[in-house]
Amino acid sequence: MFGLAILQISVFLNNRIVAMQLNSGFARMFQLNDYSNFYRMLAIFIVVAIYVYYPKFLLVGITDDEYLLYGREIANNLNVPFIGIGPHNLFFSHLKIYGIGVVFEVFFISKYLKKIVNKNNFGFFIAVLLYAIVMGSGFNNWWLFLITIVLIVNEK
Repeated sequence: MFGLAILQISVFLNNRIVAMQLNSGFARMFQLNDYSNFYRMLAIFIVVAIYVYYPKFLLVGITDDEYLLYGREIANNLNVPFIGIGPHNLFFSHLKIYGIGVVFEVFFISKYLKKIVNKNNFGFFIAVLLYAIVMGSGFNNWWLFLITIVLIVNEK
């Protein structure tokens, strides 16, 4: 995802972003170079950049105010627009909130999921996980509960 973020910034800087209005409806699903994806990937880049430039935040995470302040500064240095949206990705959203603590979160969640994921429900697990990876901002509060129910119901 971070590599895609770098690619989207490059696409923007080379004036190859397509306006969202020109590519609305079903066709938008097949357009990767639009402002929606650019801002989503820029948010991922900014979270990582804040930790690179200000490693003290790795221990405590980044508040929304700090994200806006330092994100605007980083975007200005890159000469790209910043509208202040956070990551739309489960891992990077939690990385922003918890800093390096996300490693422990991933470790404990994977130990738990390992107990209930099997060959019968692996497809459900992959589908929900891919959604969480790409568009997981809505999953922040209840994704583990949802995936647990889906996996247990389809365990047999």
